[in-house]
Amino acid sequence: MNPGRNKSVGWVGRLAAVMLGASLIAGTARGEDAKPEEVMTAKGLTKTGVFYVLKEDAAIGEDLRKFRLAKTAYDTDTKKRLECENKIKMAKNAMSQWEYEYRALNEKLAAGIADNFQHNKAIGEINALVSKMKEGEEFVKLREGEMAKFNASREAYITAAIELTEKMEKVLKTYEALAKDEEVTKALVVINDKARPKMKLGPSVELTQNLAFVKKQRGDINSAIVKLKVENNTPTVEVTINGKITRTMILDSGASVIAVTAGLARELGMRPGPQDPVVRMRLADGKLVDARQMYLKTVRVGSFTIENVECAVLPESLVAAEDLLGGSFLRNFVYKIDPEAGELHLAQIGKAPAAGGGAAGAAKKEMPK
Repeated sequence: MNPGRNKSVGWVGRLAAVMLGASLIAGTARGEDAKPEEVMTAKGLTKTGVFYVLKEDAAIGEDLRKFRLAKTAYDTDTKKRLECENKIKMAKNAMSQWEYEYRALNEKLAAGIADNFQHNKAIGEINALVSKMKEGEEFVKLREGEMAKFNASREAYITAAIELTEKMEKVLKTYEALAKDEEVTKALVVINDKARPKMKLGPSVELTQNLAFVKKQRGDINSAIVKLKVENNTPTVEVTINGKITRTMILDSGASVIAVTAGLARELGMRPGPQDPVVRMRLADGKLVDARQMYLKTVRVGSFTIENVECAVLPESLVAAEDLLGGSFLRNFVYKIDPEAGELHLAQIGKAPAAGGGAAGAAKKEMPK
């Protein structure tokens, strides 16, 4: 035996073993020795039935359940909303008639009624009308409060439709990328060498079957972003009225209706008179004024146009008054004001916006999350 030679062989053997171990470790680090199931897990895929699906896909059933609940609530509230709108309209018509009778009786009193019985009768009728008008105002106030609740379900439904569509489409794009991933395809081949029935890469049947339905609901929702100008924390937007006059109006979500100055009303050919109901209007500075209720043929902001919009024509005495874009237009939308970005986000169900951007230059985009 050659002791020197044996020592040399032992040293070489130990070195080879170390190098082999290092090679195996490196191979494991590169995923070469990873089991096919481990590869699928590393890619975010979970075995569900005969499919390997993403966790977002696995949770799609719960997302769809919430979406359907939101749609059911919106459909139910839409019927209630229409009933509420009709009640408000009827109440306002009645209040308009009561106010007309109230003014006529006051004019009669002012002219003088010689007969005491008739005089007292007129005063009694005036008091009754005042009571009715107060009750009418309270009725309208309560119904408008209900309308705000109905708006909440509409906003929840629109948000759910937009977010679920985006999520489902994002999951599909991820599957498309995974289908081209060599590690995934090789792992699936190895798995299916023994698997019975054969395993498949998602999407799940639930996702593919419901995508068309969700996209159809999303297709009924039109959304856009309109640019705002914000000066001294006051947002303003370009508004086109009756298709012919464009004005910069203060965006006032606290105002129940659009407020039109006397000057703009003249340009529009609107002449408020005694036949038009008196409405109490709170201006942006908090001041209360009596205005005349009238209706605008159309109001367009960006690519959206609303017809037959209630407005309040302000009195001539308000020289420094400004035009306000209020609730009679905004309530037709789910909207969000982003003063920092200078944007008004609008979304509406069931009505396609007009072609082109209009005077306000709207850009077709998604509603924000």
